[in-house]
Amino acid sequence: MPRGVGLYARGQLEVRLLGPASPLPVATVTTSATRWGSVSAELPLGTGAALGRYTVQVVEPATAERDERVLGSTSLRVATFREPTFRVDFGDAPAELLAGEPLALDVHGTYLFGAPVAEGAVRWSLIREMAAPHPGRWSELTFAPADGYVSHGTVQAGEGRLDDAGVLHIEPAPSGLEARRRERLVLEVEVRDRTGQSTAAHHRLRLRPAAYEV
Repeated sequence: MPRGVGLYARGQLEVRLLGPASPLPVATVTTSATRWGSVSAELPLGTGAALGRYTVQVVEPATAERDERVLGSTSLRVATFREPTFRVDFGDAPAELLAGEPLALDVHGTYLFGAPVAEGAVRWSLIREMAAPHPGRWSELTFAPADGYVSHGTVQAGEGRLDDAGVLHIEPAPSGLEARRRERLVLEVEVRDRTGQSTAAHHRLRLRPAAYEV
């Protein structure tokens, strides 16, 4: 444990739940820290609670010598579950791509009753996940430079809007599609319609460094 840091053991604490529309607590529980400095509490939230972001605070109550002090806080979001009303699909999505080749595909948003999700807002991310495996019969062979490390993370990201037919063409810049060994990419897409409901989808593909690997 760092110097100057110790376990809290000073008596009672208050755990407060603050709602999204008022600074006053929605619920408060008085408890005590354990000998390890931890606190456990249950904060009731009724079925008619307001939707939005709530804050949970752990507070050291005020005394005659000092004001109350917030020891820590975190936030959570309260929302309702709604059945999806539309789906998101990919048109002509490739399963494999050579390094440097353009990746181009269409995103389709369609309501479950058949109409397009016209003018839906789209956010997409192309993420490099990991090195892609070779077929089992080649598992003992190496088809990459010894220093061919595969980094993880977002390669590219963008935003757009579906047209009146519920379609958006996505074509990431080829500059982020280089590879020294086989990699696995995933394209994640989220579409939000005019009512604010969103649906997401993803497509995985392999990125190969060349047509022939030695």
